[in-house]
Amino acid sequence: MNWDDGLTDEQKKVASHIGCHAVLVAGPGTGKTHTVTRRVIKLCQVDGVEPGQILALAFTRAAAALLKAKTAEALAGMPELPPACTLHSHALSQLILSGESVTILPQPLRIADDWEERNIILEDLKAVLRLSIREVRNRFKKLSADWQTLRADEAGWEQSFPDPRFLGAWHQHRELYGYTRRDELVYQLKRAIERIANFKLPQRPQYLFVDEYQDLNPCDLAVVHAICDQGAELFAAGDDDQSIYGFRQAFPQGIREFENVYPECKRLDLNECQRCEEPILKFADFVANWDPNRLAKATHSICEAVCGEVKILTFEHQAQECANMQIPSKQSQPKPRGNPHPTAFGSQQRFFSTAVAFASNSRPTGGGQRGKRAANGLR
Repeated sequence: MNWDDGLTDEQKKVASHIGCHAVLVAGPGTGKTHTVTRRVIKLCQVDGVEPGQILALAFTRAAAALLKAKTAEALAGMPELPPACTLHSHALSQLILSGESVTILPQPLRIADDWEERNIILEDLKAVLRLSIREVRNRFKKLSADWQTLRADEAGWEQSFPDPRFLGAWHQHRELYGYTRRDELVYQLKRAIERIANFKLPQRPQYLFVDEYQDLNPCDLAVVHAICDQGAELFAAGDDDQSIYGFRQAFPQGIREFENVYPECKRLDLNECQRCEEPILKFADFVANWDPNRLAKATHSICEAVCGEVKILTFEHQAQECANMQIPSKQSQPKPRGNPHPTAFGSQQRFFSTAVAFASNSRPTGGGQRGKRAANGLR
């Protein structure tokens, strides 16, 4: 497969970019991740870049596995493939390869698994602190949030933590059992880069790809910046309208302020939606425009789905909403207008003619953004 097979003209333009940091802003159904994957393939097929000089970071393990599979299919026969992983996985590999220089963590580096987390760490801290399992978990959630937002870097942070007894007990427990938590990996890599003199990342890519950039938190963004400081050209892709991981401290300002953080960068856009018709896009745009800070986009439909409709369902509380999540939608599979691109999203294209907006009167849990859920059918 050639890197540009099945791409639209605007996707080819984006996938061809090289030479400076870039941010790709792409609305729903425009083929963002597909285009990012093709740019990785082009670097190897056309530009002569060694696969080991490329690093692709995805937000989930499933997304990383898909990117690996697509690049492996296109680059079959090459002795090496570009690595693709989550940022947590990359942080772990860098900390392991750094070996004894990373003295801020128990050595040898070992990650506590789910069984140890539930049956040893939580149970022991529950007994020592005379708390319930839920209370111990909530304290770990607070600790994780402080790592993700970088509040843990602030002067006097430990003294201001709501339960200093928990911090003391956990530090002692970790030293005794010699483990590291998964949710601290990215933060500890950031600390190593900043605090260890002349620290160099063991793997320093020439080209760095980050998908779903809008879902990165401040700690993630700091590590990405550090990788760029050691010579990588960054290609970030995302859509600030789709930043829905508030529970994980997602920071959509990261993609909104990209051009200020990387002043020599280039903004790229994908505007042709191949997933749903114009009325659906207009409704999603109406919802997204309630955020006055959103990035402007010119997303428009190029498919021939039947005239779209929007259904708004309201509920008294989220429990009732969850019990009524069966969506009364119709789906059709017409051909897109103009030049069809059957491989743009795989072999099975689906065009949505109905969007359903859910809204509960109660406050959403987990840091989600209620208005953003209205466009979930487009994601």
